Amino acid sequence: MNNLKSIPETLRELFGNDVLANCDALRLKANAYVLNKDPLIQSDNIAGNHNDSHFIEASQATILYNALLIDTIVVKPAQVKEVFRDKKKRAEIAELAEAILIGKQTVTGIALCSTNVADFLSGLKGDLNLYEERLANPYKKFPNQIFGSHTGIVRVLLAQSQLLSAGDSVLVHFLNGDIAKANEMAAMLPAEGDTGLLRQMIQRQYQQASEFDDLLDFFKKV
Repeated sequence: MNNLKSIPETLRELFGNDVLANCDALRLKANAYVLNKDPLIQSDNIAGNHNDSHFIEASQATILYNALLIDTIVVKPAQVKEVFRDKKKRAEIAELAEAILIGKQTVTGIALCSTNVADFLSGLKGDLNLYEERLANPYKKFPNQIFGSHTGIVRVLLAQSQLLSAGDSVLVHFLNGDIAKANEMAAMLPAEGDTGLLRQMIQRQYQQASEFDDLLDFFKKV
């Protein structure tokens, strides 16, 4: 029991004592990586079925830490698990994270700590072992401490869509699964600077998706 900690206790040690003060959303996010049918983290249910009775090994705190940082970029926990398990998916999300964080557009800039963003991206794009080594935290405060129940940057963008810049709008459509609309809007972005990087990334993803669709259509006709 000495090496076991509850999920709320682990979160406070990882992100600070006030991390759960504004809302309980971060704990619910953490539960998604511990309590579902395909857990990223193994837990021990010491005192019954209540969520707070689940304890995790101290050695697994790093997995939870990295998962919650990546979770701020993507929309679904399943995507985070893919980052841990699939190198190709990890590279895609790293590219997406760079497009989101480097520009610090609209609401995203509020929570970012620029001194750590480069290290976060370097770790995500590199060979850092997400099960054993911690990513740098790119935030001054965890997003849910600033945006209340919205734990992810993408969800904040969706909630404040009237304030979006052109680049943010492209990202929202892409992460919502509408790659065609994202590509359409990306074509209108300037080709230089941060928006140019975003434009190239979206167009590359759209091209790959189109080629995959063409392949599926081919097999349907065979």
